[in-house]
Amino acid sequence: MISTPHRQTAIALIDEAVCAGARRPKACAELEISDRTLRRWTNGGQVQPDQRPLVQRPGPANKLSPG
Repeated sequence: MISTPHRQTAIALIDEAVCAGARRPKACAELEISDRTLRRWTNGGQVQPDQRPLVQRPGPANKLSPG
């Protein structure tokens, strides 16, 4: 997982490269992320935090019972 501050830094670097004339997919490739990942991070016009740690997941079916 990439933290929100690191995402913001990556987006700033990519924006700088694009303003200097680079293609967005090539700039993303330099940071080893896909163009789709960049679009997902900036959905809605601002940097989106990672939502995966906040998801409620069910317990495993083979969980041992307590006690």
